[in-house]
Amino acid sequence: MAAVAMHELSDSECNMYHSESSSTTSYTVTVTNDKGCVSTTSVTVIVNPLPNGSISGDTEICIGENTTLTAIGGSSYAWSTGDSGASITVSPSSTTSYTATVTSDKGCVSTTSVTVIVNPLPSGSISGDTEICVGASTTLTASGGSNYAWSTGQTGGSITVSPSSTTSYTVTVTSDKGCVSTTNVTVIVNQLPIPIISGNTKICEGSSTTLTASGGTTYLWSTGSTTPEITVSPTYTTDYSVTVTSLTGCSASTLVTVMVKDKPTLVFTGPDNICLGDSTFIVATGDTDNICDDKCEIANPDLLVYWDLEDCVSNMNNGTHLDYSEFVPLVNKSNCVNVSAGNVHRYNYLKHSCAPGVEDGIGMCIGTQKTCSPSKVNYEEALRFVVTIDPSKSGQITGLQFAEQSPEKYTFVNGPSDQNNFAQKFLIRVSRNGTIIYYKDNISTGRIWNNVTFDFSDNPNFIGVGKGTYLFELVPYCVFDNGGKESIWDIDEIKVFGGCCEGIQPEVSYVWSDGTRGPSVSVNPIENSSYTVTITDCCGCTNVYTKEINVSDLRADLGADRMIALGQTVTLTPVITGQSTCSDSDINANKVSYLWSNGATTPSISVTPTSSTFYRVTVTDCNECTDTESLSIHVMSVRPITIYPNPAKDRLNIMSREAIKDNEFNILLYTVDGRTITIPSSNIQKLNDFQLIVDLPKQVLEGIYLLDVEVSGVRNVEKLIILPKE
Repeated sequence: MAAVAMHELSDSECNMYHSESSSTTSYTVTVTNDKGCVSTTSVTVIVNPLPNGSISGDTEICIGENTTLTAIGGSSYAWSTGDSGASITVSPSSTTSYTATVTSDKGCVSTTSVTVIVNPLPSGSISGDTEICVGASTTLTASGGSNYAWSTGQTGGSITVSPSSTTSYTVTVTSDKGCVSTTNVTVIVNQLPIPIISGNTKICEGSSTTLTASGGTTYLWSTGSTTPEITVSPTYTTDYSVTVTSLTGCSASTLVTVMVKDKPTLVFTGPDNICLGDSTFIVATGDTDNICDDKCEIANPDLLVYWDLEDCVSNMNNGTHLDYSEFVPLVNKSNCVNVSAGNVHRYNYLKHSCAPGVEDGIGMCIGTQKTCSPSKVNYEEALRFVVTIDPSKSGQITGLQFAEQSPEKYTFVNGPSDQNNFAQKFLIRVSRNGTIIYYKDNISTGRIWNNVTFDFSDNPNFIGVGKGTYLFELVPYCVFDNGGKESIWDIDEIKVFGGCCEGIQPEVSYVWSDGTRGPSVSVNPIENSSYTVTITDCCGCTNVYTKEINVSDLRADLGADRMIALGQTVTLTPVITGQSTCSDSDINANKVSYLWSNGATTPSISVTPTSSTFYRVTVTDCNECTDTESLSIHVMSVRPITIYPNPAKDRLNIMSREAIKDNEFNILLYTVDGRTITIPSSNIQKLNDFQLIVDLPKQVLEGIYLLDVEVSGVRNVEKLIILPKE
């Protein structure tokens, strides 16, 4: 027991004592009554401890969250919020202090407090392109926190997305305090434009086409152009692309290939060097690399017509040498409606003979043509045969075969054999329905049997819609003088191939500059001329070709008639103009030959006529163009009046030994029957004092006349021959 302190109470403290002891303490009081009696008593004051209260719970939260605060250390609790109980749940919007008054079971009371810190939520945001086009991607970047979780399942500050349609993306943002917020963004996916290029994508070489783009608002072509429409002229097949952009900025591209179709090509055949006054023909053979969808194609041609010529008969005594009835063909109509053919023949006035043929058979032989110029060939003398194809739609001759020879020695069946002036060349000409479609010359002949093949399978001229009659003409020419009496060409085993087909689209067509349509044109130029043809193929592509025809106007000018003295010698040399050029490199190939009326073959002749003489020269150039010119050499006689030329055409010269006085001459012309033809004075010109020139009247025709001339009292009558006027 603690010691009892003695304390004397004052009057005011007489009845009460306040103790502030911090621990349990016994207190004794001595009580003295007014009687002076004294007694003592004691009391023990037990001092209970204050409750040791504390508050637990999450004291740091985020806005919008709540936390439960729990007080301990007492038996009852009173909170500053007015709540009682050990726990309270609070949701402060800002940092707030909470106090709990804790009362122990002894009634002792203490207080404790806690501050709940309220952290703000992170202010999350998403940046990035939120409007894209189909097929594009965009990167979305979140900010405002320290950690991010996306609705795609991805984590991190940024994600790259490629939505196929409009899509919303959400990100959960966590701050360094652990506070969480969400934000989202919608990525709008705009549809791509649908680009379209229209226009002709198949053109011909040298042409242009206009390409038009649609489907957007702006355009960018691979050419650099930014207009919806471009015009292009490619020289070869070319790709053109365009990028089309819509109002939303989305772009798409498309491409078109412009196919450049080749122009058709063409070759010319036919004699292109001719003489003035001759006619010729030009054959055009076209070709195209472009595809014709409905053309006639014969994959496996058949043998349509065959002439074996084994039945050849030729006897001059009975006229069979002019009869071709034995040359009957074998005909196969193949897949055509009908095929027919005529006999191999020449015109009936032209003969043929029979020769030993191929493989111990019998062939036909015919005469040749001397000329070496294809333009001078006479087709009236050609060997001919005709094939007619009657198709359901189209027909074609695809080939020709035969054996030929022009041997150094000819042999007739059951007849003689002798030296042959052989033909060095032959030519072929083919017509369809009267139009020439093929020509080839300068084909060398063989001295022994030689198989010849002509392939027409790629020649569009041999294809025709509907019935077609093909005429084949063969001409051997350009004779070599082998010292023989005959010039013979042999032929045997003639075969024509072809068939029919369903295609009806012509591969090519032709239009000539004079409006003629078809593969050939006949011309008769009077000077060097150009002929143009436009070829068009099945695709509509065209090309233009020009053919030059050279016309030789050969002239041999001997000059005017001459008068010389008796015994005088004169040299005659024609001046040659307009001759053909057969070779640019070999001068000898361009020589001109001469034939004078006196038999001379030199370029010049020297003559000493004793009387008036007529001289004529015929010149021939390398293309066998000819010209004949003449003049008269008059020898002055002792006669007082000389008349030349005689023969004459349309003009006379009258020479007088005496001077001719004006109006002292008279000229009369008599026909053989005695009629007088008056020569008007206007037709008579006095050239000088000794010479008159007389233009004969137009009514003076070819024939024999008497000319009566009187000059200054001197009279002369002589026979006058008038030649045809040109």
